[in-house]
Amino acid sequence: MGEKVHSESRRWRKAVMWFSALAGVVLAPASLIEVASFLTPLPSALLKPPVAAQEIVDRNGVPLRVLAAEEGAAGVQRQISLNLRRALLAAEDHRFLTHRGVDWLRLLKASWDNVRMRRIVSGASTITQQLIKISRSHRVCKTQRTWRDKLYEISAARRLERMWSKEQILMEYANRLELGYLTVGVEQASWFYFGKSHEFLSVAECALLAGIAQAPARLNPVRHPSNAQKRQQVVLERMQRFGWIGEEEHARLAAEPLALRSPGRPFLAPHFVDLLLQTSRSETSRTIVSSLDLEVQRVAEAAVRKHLRRLVGKNVTQAAVVVLDNSTGEVLALVGSDDYEGRSSGQVNGAWAPRSPGSALKPFTYLLALEAGIGADTILADIPTVFETAAG
Repeated sequence: MGEKVHSESRRWRKAVMWFSALAGVVLAPASLIEVASFLTPLPSALLKPPVAAQEIVDRNGVPLRVLAAEEGAAGVQRQISLNLRRALLAAEDHRFLTHRGVDWLRLLKASWDNVRMRRIVSGASTITQQLIKISRSHRVCKTQRTWRDKLYEISAARRLERMWSKEQILMEYANRLELGYLTVGVEQASWFYFGKSHEFLSVAECALLAGIAQAPARLNPVRHPSNAQKRQQVVLERMQRFGWIGEEEHARLAAEPLALRSPGRPFLAPHFVDLLLQTSRSETSRTIVSSLDLEVQRVAEAAVRKHLRRLVGKNVTQAAVVVLDNSTGEVLALVGSDDYEGRSSGQVNGAWAPRSPGSALKPFTYLLALEAGIGADTILADIPTVFETAAG
């Protein structure tokens, strides 16, 4: 009997020893990170208002191109609908409201999975950590991330949790989240994919939108609809598991057909916009109004195509056109090539590329001759001629 009690006691001591060792492994790094977090600087971009995406329009306000912002969205939100809030938490961080910036349980599980699989299968980043990562993404290339970056994000997340409320952290995350097609923020993405504000999205639409955040390229609902819908089903299943939707509602939402609008970014007058961005770009204005007249631009593009068709077989492969307003000098149209996406020097701006002027100067030469009294019947000797000038 004594041996049995002694054996039980030994097992308990061994269990306590292993538990203590495990607790030490967990608590020691956590304590160090807690101390380090007081000294960790937050990304400077996080402390600034989100930067709006820019839109370039023609002189009449017709969109020519939308430019991605480094951070931020075109429509900054101060509230998120309950459905989208739950979808985001289910997709990215369901313990967001209870942890303090780092989900240690999830981090331990992810570490074990990574060791077991001998590759990175999970980062276990919380929404707070992701917000830190998003805010410094312009400084740290995603393909060059190291364990130092991970430690920084953990430490900075702890500091941010002491400074901001959960509500503010979630708002900033939702306003800076990249969701594909240059959309930044849930409101801009909602308008882009569904043609309405996120406040009017169904639960199924919220689940699809929240699911994109994991991998915007791979889960793009336009290019990869099956991938996006699989991820949406995962988010809906989690929402049911966490008690945010019922079983019957889950079955209905899982079968709900999604009506995506036909998204497409305007990409008009490409050579003109490229040139505009090279020579001048406002850093503060959300809308850049250009001098281009899209109607004149379309006429010029059609003229280039028509003219090149007439020259097929005559070794003429490209053409360019610039239309100016003589009274103001403004560019009304600029066509740099027949097809910007074409293989034959399509992206070379023939209207701007340096080259020998050749016959382009002849009309000006003829004009000067006419002003000097030289007529069509004047005979000029086509021989080398030397002209004396004041300089010699």
